[in-house]
Amino acid sequence: MTKKNIAHKKWVLFAGIIVLALFATSNIFAASYFVSSTHPDRDDNGPGTETQPWATIQRVNQQAFEPGDTIKFKRGDTWNLYEDEGLKVWYSGSETAKIEYTCYGETNNSPPLFNGGKEFRSASYQWTQSN
Repeated sequence: MTKKNIAHKKWVLFAGIIVLALFATSNIFAASYFVSSTHPDRDDNGPGTETQPWATIQRVNQQAFEPGDTIKFKRGDTWNLYEDEGLKVWYSGSETAKIEYTCYGETNNSPPLFNGGKEFRSASYQWTQSN
């Protein structure tokens, strides 16, 4: 082999190592998922995009998220967790690529609202409102 071929192979090897290092530390395959309780085209069977977001928290609970993924709830929307069975966070990502839960939409809108608690529809329960 000539010195030129050896130098070329060293550069190719060096470039390959750099590319592998970038793959290991970046979120190249990370995805963003959108959730809205009011969007007219929301669909739990859809792709979870901004133009066709998921409609329920149950759909979020069913998805296996990967490191670096982001789940975005629409600003101004409300979810009643007693109806949606609560948000279950099964995956946290990795040390270098966390799974992030955040919001999207007009910044002048209020953040998403998650109402918690258990709803009782029986007449045998008497509730008193308090502060």
